[in-house]
Amino acid sequence: MKGLMKIHSGKGFVEIQELAEPQPGPGEVLIEVKAAGICGTDIHIWKGEYNSMPPMVMGHEGGGVIAALGQGVESFSVEDWVITETFAKFCGHCLFCQQGKPNLCLQGRAKRTNLNRRGSSRSETRGPLPSMG
Repeated sequence: MKGLMKIHSGKGFVEIQELAEPQPGPGEVLIEVKAAGICGTDIHIWKGEYNSMPPMVMGHEGGGVIAALGQGVESFSVEDWVITETFAKFCGHCLFCQQGKPNLCLQGRAKRTNLNRRGSSRSETRGPLPSMG
């Protein structure tokens, strides 16, 4: 499997590399990435303007099909279409959560997943499912 890697701090140092096939852990799903976006954060990382922690797989905006389920995952099925988000925890009670906008949750905004380290610019990625509270 290939992925877009930031291999060193500073401007540039981005290349496509062969990566190990991920396996979902407990409470995680394995996603066969069908599309990945390049956002402003990715551009800033490429330019060396954002404090990243290389080596890392770039990309955090992706979507695809669930290829495998980790232990304990019951709310999703293999072949379900999903998108990735950079937050994994939200309160479920604030105005934003009640409006279906958990990405704006005031209590969960600073809580991020490791999906950024795993990246969505690869053909498969894995990540934790969102949790409430």
